[in-house]
Amino acid sequence: MKRGIIALFALTVLSCTDENSGIIDVKDLRGNWIEVKNTTDTLSFATLFDDKELVFLRRAELFRSGPYEYELLPNNRISIHWMLASTMTFNEYYIKITGDKLTIGNFYESPSGKILTFKKID
Repeated sequence: MKRGIIALFALTVLSCTDENSGIIDVKDLRGNWIEVKNTTDTLSFATLFDDKELVFLRRAELFRSGPYEYELLPNNRISIHWMLASTMTFNEYYIKITGDKLTIGNFYESPSGKILTFKKID
């Protein structure tokens, strides 16, 4: 009986999630990242005017290149808006950092797949 209560307590504690779980720290994103599959796409994360988080996409082709405004969300999500678009719509994508690797949903229609992998270069 005592072991059952302890096991139940441990399971309860382990199953609780923090409201901010999965939120990436902006400081971990800052810098330049290169896409590992084709090495022609780069992301540069920066803060503008102390309150706007931006990522600049540079590609071999101009399609969807340029500045994107973003907001980091809970549960490994990012909300992104291409600032050169005619709408103000933000779309959500998966994002995760593991060491010097960044995996992110394909927010700019790359032919490399639904999830893109980048490596930090500085």
